Amino acid sequence: MYRAPGQAPPPVSSERTPLTRRVSMAADSDATSPERAAEDEPHLTRRRALQSLGVAAAGGVGVLQGAGGARAQERPAWLAARDAVVRIEAIGTYDFPAFGDFEAASGGSGFIIDPSGIAVTANHVVTGAATLEVFVGEDRSESHNAQFVGASECSDLAVINISGSDFPTMSFADQPVNAGAQVYAHGFPINSDRLSTTNGIISRTDVPGETNWASVDSVLEHTARINFGSSGGPLVNNAGRVVGTNYAAFSEFEQNLAIGSDLAQPIVSTLREGQNQEYIGINGVAIETPTPMTPDGITRAIHVISVQTGSAAFNAGIRAGDRILRIENTRAVRPAEEDPLVTKEFYCDVLRTQGSTNPITVQVLRQVPGQTGGGLLLEGVVNGQPLQVVQVLPPRAAPTRDSRPSATTPASSASRFRRPGTTSKARPAVSARRSSRPQTSTST
Repeated sequence: MYRAPGQAPPPVSSERTPLTRRVSMAADSDATSPERAAEDEPHLTRRRALQSLGVAAAGGVGVLQGAGGARAQERPAWLAARDAVVRIEAIGTYDFPAFGDFEAASGGSGFIIDPSGIAVTANHVVTGAATLEVFVGEDRSESHNAQFVGASECSDLAVINISGSDFPTMSFADQPVNAGAQVYAHGFPINSDRLSTTNGIISRTDVPGETNWASVDSVLEHTARINFGSSGGPLVNNAGRVVGTNYAAFSEFEQNLAIGSDLAQPIVSTLREGQNQEYIGINGVAIETPTPMTPDGITRAIHVISVQTGSAAFNAGIRAGDRILRIENTRAVRPAEEDPLVTKEFYCDVLRTQGSTNPITVQVLRQVPGQTGGGLLLEGVVNGQPLQVVQVLPPRAAPTRDSRPSATTPASSASRFRRPGTTSKARPAVSARRSSRPQTSTST
């Protein structure tokens, strides 16, 4: 999620953000010839579309209702669903581990579920953004403003409200999808403004979904190829119904993950009412540092990339760049001796237990610009007493010329995993709109 689509990865950092496996934020890569046919010829006749993808007519036919109720050309339902897919450009100031804060334009995907403009996307695409600009379907000429409605940080889901009306829509599937079912992934990969579609099947329906940016008990694994930029995009069946929300990809194994609609739909129903779930208002990622951040040896924390203005975290004084060390008087990320993987599982378990609106104690490390190590140690209560400085930690001594990293330290190896989702880069000029967040990990 953290590098601009099509951009080279950032330099290798001594800090890492490993996940349970090597994960790249979900987006679509170059489609193979069947999918490319759908991308390059969006108005194929029904017969040619079926021929180009080799799909049986049993897949169903969709009739899209446009503004004023005009009937569009009949197309396979999975293909008609493309018209309700959206491209989201989010501009804000973000702070990434080892890179610091900067203004960036981030990209992601989503899909409209109500003609009034209610759309589903990923939390990390929209939380903390100053502006949201949305393009619907394959229309590159007209953009719409959008408002943040609600989000689930731990499930990596969010709902936005797009300005306008009479939008094309898609619906969630009535039943959970089964292994072997044909599916299609729609989205805007590699920061492209061209809508892409890939097809595949459901491989498994119960893959563990713990990562360093979210905590989902079980997700779908499918073979419809996805890549950077399509996080939040829909995974649909032959009938054009949403069976999953694209979430992440294991690039080296060509495995792709989506949050199943049986899990996502009830969460979305709550979010569209403006009620957040498992959410204090941050876009954060679990990190591990090669040296302790505190005198008591903490090397893992939740690094805050961005904060939603007006949220509980914002009101408590948490800011982008802060590192949440403890939550409810317990380490926010389990230490290596308890869990070899660096994930948000425990942090999210606390949010699920305490609730998003109840008081939650936090201990935060705020680094001092230009200083190596140390910083300000703050304590406070989310939904309660704002953060206050309780200790000033001295900077670390600069390494000597003979210092060498141990072969067993985290600095000696690249991060195993990469956070999925959007893409971005620092904006050297206001005109550099189409970019996304830089990658925080050091490997693909």
